[in-house]
Amino acid sequence: MTKRLEEGMRGVIDGGEALLRLEESINWLRGHAPGALRDEYTTQVTQRSQSEAQSQRKRGRGEAEDEEDEDEDEGSSPGPTPLNMERIALTGTSEMYAERLQRRKTEYLTFSHGARYSKNNAYIGFKKMVHDAKYGDNGPPMQHPDTWFTETGSPAPGITAALNGADEDDDIVIDKATISTRCPLTLQPFVEPYTSKKCPHSFEMDHVLDFIRRSNIRVGGGVGRGQGERAIQCPVAGCDQLLTANDLAPDPILIRKIKRMQAIEARRADESDMEDDVSPRRRTAEESRSPSDDVFPVTQQSIVLDLGSGDEDED
Repeated sequence: MTKRLEEGMRGVIDGGEALLRLEESINWLRGHAPGALRDEYTTQVTQRSQSEAQSQRKRGRGEAEDEEDEDEDEGSSPGPTPLNMERIALTGTSEMYAERLQRRKTEYLTFSHGARYSKNNAYIGFKKMVHDAKYGDNGPPMQHPDTWFTETGSPAPGITAALNGADEDDDIVIDKATISTRCPLTLQPFVEPYTSKKCPHSFEMDHVLDFIRRSNIRVGGGVGRGQGERAIQCPVAGCDQLLTANDLAPDPILIRKIKRMQAIEARRADESDMEDDVSPRRRTAEESRSPSDDVFPVTQQSIVLDLGSGDEDED
């Protein structure tokens, strides 16, 4: 099942890339086809003119050498060589479009599977969903996208993280991912978390985007003032990644995990409240008992029957 889902997800991504290639090729054709046709026409006309000039020079030299021996035929019409009226063939726009499309497809297929999928947001979300469905909250942390594919392009096999140097008889210890339900900027529970693509940190959407909008740091621009995208250093202590708005994306898997964790916490809180309510009632009941409550029940008390005296038998 997972293999079919994997193949289907890759097919969806490849199909999306194919649509982008179609759109890009059409836009390229609109912008470059007229100029390309003019250049091709000019080139062919120039080449044909040069070829005609060379042919005329050769014919001229041949006529000069044979002029004395040439007999005049009646009805001949000497004069310039008739122009070659052959039509110039230009590359059609459909051919240009097909060639451009095929070239872009070939370029895409030369990319490794890691380059095609491991940086695609839809594929990253798919991998998170599969990992969450398989392991839940108590499983190992998801591997880094760089380890998802081998050199052959197939998904990398799962790795069980064990302590180095542990004996074979020791229990295997798996490091569990630490998930915080609170934003490091607001210290409030997450409502709409955005997760960084560069580091494993998440933030509340409104606050982190506002933080970026007010930042004076810019990356990816020229040397001029105010060039590039606004960025911030990751607010989590110890992380030196520079984050732009494009480096952040919604994280529905994190929302699911947080809701599960919050549900567990709420259930534990309810159970704790119930225990607190029961304990005082139990103590009150024990304190209200009197010593008379400890007498034996009637069925367990001794019963003495008066069977009469021996004097009555003598009479």
